[in-house]
Amino acid sequence: MRMPRPAALALRKPKAAPRRGRRRQADAAQPDLYTRLFVPRLLLIEADAFGVRAAVAERRREWRLGRQAHSRHYRPAEALAEITTELGPHLPGNALLLTSAALALLADLPVDPARPRPPAQMREMVRYESEPLVSQHNNLWTMGEVLAALGLLDGARRREVAVALETRRMDDAGQSVRFGEMAGELGFVAPERIEDAILRQHWQLLPENELVHAWRAQPGTVPPGEDWPRWRAAVCAEVLRDTWYAALREQGLRLRGIVPSAGLAGHPPAGAAQAGVRLVVEIRPEQIVCTRHHGARTTGMTGEARMERPVAADWIAELLGPWLSEQPEALDLVVEDRDTDAERLAAQLEGQCHCPVQVLADGAAAAAELRFRAVLAEQDLDRSERRLLVLPPRQASAPPWKTRGGRAALALGAVLLGIALWEGRAQYRIHTYERQAVQIRDGLRQRSENPEQAMDAEARRLEAQVAEVQTELSQVLSEAERLDTIARRSQALPAIIRLLGRVIGPEVVLDGLEEGASPNQEIGIRVRAWSVSDALAQRFASNVQQSARGLGLSVAQVDLHAAVGRTGGNGYAISFWLIPLPPDDGLEQR
Repeated sequence: MRMPRPAALALRKPKAAPRRGRRRQADAAQPDLYTRLFVPRLLLIEADAFGVRAAVAERRREWRLGRQAHSRHYRPAEALAEITTELGPHLPGNALLLTSAALALLADLPVDPARPRPPAQMREMVRYESEPLVSQHNNLWTMGEVLAALGLLDGARRREVAVALETRRMDDAGQSVRFGEMAGELGFVAPERIEDAILRQHWQLLPENELVHAWRAQPGTVPPGEDWPRWRAAVCAEVLRDTWYAALREQGLRLRGIVPSAGLAGHPPAGAAQAGVRLVVEIRPEQIVCTRHHGARTTGMTGEARMERPVAADWIAELLGPWLSEQPEALDLVVEDRDTDAERLAAQLEGQCHCPVQVLADGAAAAAELRFRAVLAEQDLDRSERRLLVLPPRQASAPPWKTRGGRAALALGAVLLGIALWEGRAQYRIHTYERQAVQIRDGLRQRSENPEQAMDAEARRLEAQVAEVQTELSQVLSEAERLDTIARRSQALPAIIRLLGRVIGPEVVLDGLEEGASPNQEIGIRVRAWSVSDALAQRFASNVQQSARGLGLSVAQVDLHAAVGRTGGNGYAISFWLIPLPPDDGLEQR
């Protein structure tokens, strides 16, 4: 039995109307201010290498599809430019991308969903589980399949090209010709269309070294005695995610995630309560996808490439063989292939599978509507109850305190902050002591006018206080000078390390850097190195001398002597000190 399709949700493009009339219709469909501000809305996009379909959804009492648009462009920037123009202004700010270039799989990982492993380990396990499906997906999208999907080759011409290729391989010349080149030689496809098909083929493939993985534990618990997969996983190409992210951002939209479209049309509704087995078969132009559901839980997924093979009921029954023994309550059929008669296939499957068969959708537009409905049904569920797996738009970066470089930067910032606080405290004490010294001098000056005999004792007492204050002031000044020296060393050390990295050559080994033992020395950094030749060691010191002047430093106390290197070889060890240039030299340098 075939379900009626609501006309309001059909995703077929309406018949072309006069330009002025279409503009009026688009203006009338624009949301009002209340809808734009307070009604949840979402832009749904289904894209592959053969076109892009989009629909605007909004939720009042329930989610409903509104304006739709379609583009034959496959590049995100070009497709979005056409779609946004057709849909008009005031689009939702968030978008979800559905694509057949992403894969969904059920993974039986040896991990308890309540206690997942670290992300790196989970990603590696998902990558291992998805490798066979990625290889199968890439083998699926051959040049013949792409040309057929574009409508450039039918089944007869495709077989004719394959026969011509086999004949060419058996020829004595033995020239290697690709499928697209042979189709061009036979005059079936124009050369420029072949180039376009190659670009579309690359867009549909999954490069094995540039993949994005995601995983989620399936909601609910596994009944006793059942061995159902407990994890859902998804894979897509990194370039696909980044390109769509950038294109949507250019249009002022935000990508919320990517959903694999295969197996999504027959996804169980959010309130599915049936406890029996429900099977869903999707007839796509390039493959057949079969899924098994127990209530709201997906417990099996399989598929097989068509390879020009016409769809037959016995073939589908063979794919469903192990699941038919469980006596499914229903079999739902989603047909996207133009050459397949959905009603006839449903009648044949009822006779072979011995269960009710229902046609959920017949045609690409109806199937896209089902996929959009499945995604919208997930939006009302809590995050822990969602069944669909959405690939994140960007890989989450670790907090800075969990990375090695971030911890080093935070530690350096803490040290500099401590030095600044100590220096501020020292400056405050200096100003306090200077103010007290001025007050004491003023008092002495006033009392000096009194008789000397009466003021001798008071003068000696005040002089003792002044001497004590001067002693404390000198200690504070020494502490401030020491902190300034530490700060200058902290600022100069990274520049010195970069300077040595530029100057040093492969024939010189840097053994270490040492600070001076004297706290009064401003820079006082000792450089130790080793080389197989004394001339190379001296050249290294000379190069440092020339480069260090730009930092206001000079080389002093060069010590060169024979020494054994780290590996036991004979050579020469050289050491010298980096000290500040005199003020006169610094002025000349500037």
